[in-house]
Amino acid sequence: MTGEVKKEMRGKDAELVQINQGVIRGWTIIATVLFLAYILELVKGARTLPYILVFSALLLGPLMVAHVMYWKSRENAYLRVLSVVAYTALYAFVLLTGSTILTFVYIFPMMFVFMCFNDTKLILRVGMVTLLVNFISVGYAALTRPDFSAKLADYEIQIAAVLLCGIFANVSIRISSNIFKMRSDKIIENEKRQAGVIEQVGEVSAAVKSDTDKISENMDALRHSSERTYSAMEEIVSGMHSATEMIEVQLNKTSEIQNSIQTANELTEQICSMVIQTKGRIENGKQNMKTLMNSASNVEGESKKVSENMELLQSMAAEMEEIIHIISNIAGKTNMLALNASIEAARAGDAGRGFAVVADQITQLASQTKGATDNITAMVHALSEKAAEASRVVGTVTELNKEQNEVIYATEQMFADINESVAAVNENVLAQTECMTALVASNAEIVESVHTVSAITEEITAGSQQTQAAARDNADIVEDMNGLAKRLAGKTESLHAYVNQ
Repeated sequence: MTGEVKKEMRGKDAELVQINQGVIRGWTIIATVLFLAYILELVKGARTLPYILVFSALLLGPLMVAHVMYWKSRENAYLRVLSVVAYTALYAFVLLTGSTILTFVYIFPMMFVFMCFNDTKLILRVGMVTLLVNFISVGYAALTRPDFSAKLADYEIQIAAVLLCGIFANVSIRISSNIFKMRSDKIIENEKRQAGVIEQVGEVSAAVKSDTDKISENMDALRHSSERTYSAMEEIVSGMHSATEMIEVQLNKTSEIQNSIQTANELTEQICSMVIQTKGRIENGKQNMKTLMNSASNVEGESKKVSENMELLQSMAAEMEEIIHIISNIAGKTNMLALNASIEAARAGDAGRGFAVVADQITQLASQTKGATDNITAMVHALSEKAAEASRVVGTVTELNKEQNEVIYATEQMFADINESVAAVNENVLAQTECMTALVASNAEIVESVHTVSAITEEITAGSQQTQAAARDNADIVEDMNGLAKRLAGKTESLHAYVNQ
């Protein structure tokens, strides 16, 4: 069984389910309304209970059977026959046993339900049976009802209404069927077109899938190659960084060596100059030492004189202290005398005012004398202490002069030895200067070579980094393209699977 046949069968089954569902719902609604209406008739006493039971059996019995059939199989085709036969029988029963002519309208709502089947033959048959039942009902009324002639117009309306209902239901079904057929033809034509398009899409999707698979394989290979290139360039860049750092370190060390050599050369030249200067200074030092020896001898004699004068100064300071002590006593007594004079002047009153002024002036003079005496005493004490300290210093200087004279004699001998050593150092410094000059020239050439190597290494490192970045970018682009190719392959495969359904 082909796929189109299966699809057509599934479509018919789904259509039958919708039809059965609509018929069951419509039939149930109509039955519910009629059942409630006749229960109301029973309550009002217009109908007997046996009649209601027969009516309910004809109304609800087939409906329950239809529900059971629909519950077991929603695609049941016999629901059509059951609904038509059962409701037609019910309609004939009501129409022939009804107490009013208006019962003929019960066919109208069910006719709409029957239209769900979209079957012109079925509607035509139902219309003919319904019309026949109505003719029978009218003929029966003509035989049994004495007022038939008075209601003849009503019966004519009944026949006309049923006839028109059947005709228009049939016409509606035919129009609906034609429209449905036209739409079905268009749908079939569109499906044929879609089938051709789908077939072409399937072919294209298969070709695209094949191409995308090849592209994906090539992208995978290119991605692996890009990753290996990136890894290699990363190692190269890392090595170049290490080499650059080592060259940089070597350049720094060489520069430091160059600076050290330059500094050493300058120091050597300075030493040579200093040696020459030192030699001259040593000669001057020897002359100065002789002069210093003579000066030391003179200082020793003068120190003895200063020591004698300091002893004399100390004895004079002691005499001055005694004199100051006497003056201090006099100032104290004068002050006491002035105090007594002030007391006596106070006792004398106005007569002693002049004497009080003199006493006051004497008191001030005594105070000034005492202050001056104290200052002089302090100065004499300080002078005495300084004289004693100077005397000690002079003694110390005398001892130092003796030691200095001994050191001067030894220093003179050392200057002679230093002079000989400086001459030897001068010769060595001259030789070292020549070596340092040659070393400076050689190291300058090394520094220039290291600068050149460093520049070349930096250029290589920059090129390697650019190549590494390009490799990384290529790898990212390849990764993106690979992802796009895989997604395209997945979409193509899904489309191919959908087309083959």
